[in-house]
Amino acid sequence: MTFRFGGTYKTDCDLSIDDFMTNRTTHYLRQGALRRSVTMVPRLTATSHDPQVRDQLDRYRDTHPTRPMLMEDRRPLTEPPLPGYNGFIPRVKPTELGLGHRYHVACDNEFNAFVQETARHSLNTTGVLPKALERFTRSARPQA
Repeated sequence: MTFRFGGTYKTDCDLSIDDFMTNRTTHYLRQGALRRSVTMVPRLTATSHDPQVRDQLDRYRDTHPTRPMLMEDRRPLTEPPLPGYNGFIPRVKPTELGLGHRYHVACDNEFNAFVQETARHSLNTTGVLPKALERFTRSARPQA
């Protein structure tokens, strides 16, 4: 509603209420027309349900077995994130590994320490090193 001035209270109130009622009616009519037009259009079907698409994807995977998959393209666990990353970095602030260092160096120190602690804990509890930590160099592994 717009601010009205220059007329009597009764005149301005009547105009404001009349404008509100016509705007509300117009809005409801437009909303109903939109709802009708949406219900007339048939729903889209997902391409994952199409057997032809599924067969093509399976055939591509069978004929290109050496191509890297999405999970193989992930970054290493100890690689520091890009500057501006706002996610969780283990123990970056409250320890001496993170205080007084540049962001890249602090993240590198923290991730290496996290890998060492995780590997040490896993070796102490289960005696087996997790597969995610096996590919790191010997310097990143704890001394047993």
